[in-house]
Amino acid sequence: MTYVVSTPPASEPVLASAFRSSDLNILDSTTETYLDGLVAVVRDWIERAFAMAIVTQTITEEVDELCDWNSILPLTVYPVASISSVKYYDTDNVQQILSDSNYQLVKGKTWAEIHYVQDADIPSVYDRPDAVEIIYVAGNSTANVPPAILQQIKTCVSRIYYDKEDIEGAMRDLGFLMPYIRKHG
Repeated sequence: MTYVVSTPPASEPVLASAFRSSDLNILDSTTETYLDGLVAVVRDWIERAFAMAIVTQTITEEVDELCDWNSILPLTVYPVASISSVKYYDTDNVQQILSDSNYQLVKGKTWAEIHYVQDADIPSVYDRPDAVEIIYVAGNSTANVPPAILQQIKTCVSRIYYDKEDIEGAMRDLGFLMPYIRKHG
């Protein structure tokens, strides 16, 4: 499965103004702009590393068939809010839309799958790696981002701000979060 962020987040989960009360002592708009950029980089890194969407965005995912095992189509990015559409290339290589009456979204905190309803009409697809295109909305509103993730973004941004030479170390530290993020998403 491959996916892209087809509509990026409208806003970041942390604003530079959040650092005013910290020990960063932000004094000018240039520093705020720099911090806003760091927040975006750290958020993007976390999302890519953990296949998650921290804030609301639209994901387009391509797969080569309409179902995996037992008529289930697992999605890569979590948490999933809704399915916008499922399109497929039929046996004549013409793109069609799969009726949403054929499937339902089943999700947990750190996973999501498309399950086909009983007696669903699952058509055959053309043999190509992008035979199926799933467009879905993933992520949280900025008000509902888990506090632990917000804190880790702030910590990482602060570390990079103070030690611009150790960006790799700051990002590596985020790697230790994987078990927590997977559990608490």
